[in-house]
Amino acid sequence: MRNSKQDSKKGVKATVDEPKQTRFIPVSKWNEFHEWPPVGGMRHLIFFRNENGFAKVLKRPNRTWLIDEKAFFKWVSEKKYKPRKKEPEIQENTKTSVE
Repeated sequence: MRNSKQDSKKGVKATVDEPKQTRFIPVSKWNEFHEWPPVGGMRHLIFFRNENGFAKVLKRPNRTWLIDEKAFFKWVSEKKYKPRKKEPEIQENTKTSVE
């Protein structure tokens, strides 16, 4: 009897020390759990996943893209993504004079 109590205490400690399992959310249902980014923005990140490092956030067991929630917020906090480069502005001050 004494061993069973000790084993149960060890089991409780083991579950407390282990990290909780992350949630995998389908892209189409992302906005049911979080406001940002919208589904269209998420699809953009998926399309450029190899350039922006978003591939480590994704799982694709079948034909559905799943997002690892913890990995996503870790990825955002690390700022591994690069902002888009702005196109140079076109100067409209250059006028051609026709004489």
